[in-house]
Amino acid sequence: IGTLPVILSLIPLALTGSFYLRRDESEVWARAGNLMFSLTALVSVTFWTGMGWAIQDTFDKYNEQLTAPKVEFVELDWLDHCEERIRAKCQLTMKDLPRWVAFFHFAG
Repeated sequence: IGTLPVILSLIPLALTGSFYLRRDESEVWARAGNLMFSLTALVSVTFWTGMGWAIQDTFDKYNEQLTAPKVEFVELDWLDHCEERIRAKCQLTMKDLPRWVAFFHFAG
């Protein structure tokens, strides 16, 4: 059951290539290749929609558990805090620059 999505995606993809290889033989193969290409795109869009729905559904159900602070991540939270403080202290604005540097910056 776990490989079923892969099989459902690969069948039209493989048939697309096979039909496109024979498209010079007759118009039927070209049309069949176009049909399989469209089917491949449809299957792919369907799978991406399903993945998006599943991710959003999981996030909606377990939002509090996913966003709650955890004890095992205290060190990471501390590193994030330190990084934010360093970024705030090291931020350089245009008013901090000498006028001649700002002039050459805008002059190009």
